[in-house]
Amino acid sequence: MTEEELMQSGEMKGLGWRLAIGFGVFALMVGSLNLAYENKNDRLQAIAADRLQGPSDAE
Repeated sequence: MTEEELMQSGEMKGLGWRLAIGFGVFALMVGSLNLAYENKNDRLQAIAADRLQGPSDAE
């Protein structure tokens, strides 16, 4: 192999690692956003349930 071929194969390996790491970071971000959305949804539903039950408990 010539020096140029070695450089090209090294660049391709580096690109693959960058793509894999980038995809992993993207997947983690999407997962954390999904968890945050679900937690927010659960909290809003709990607040709504408390408000619906509040007046009936007070009476």
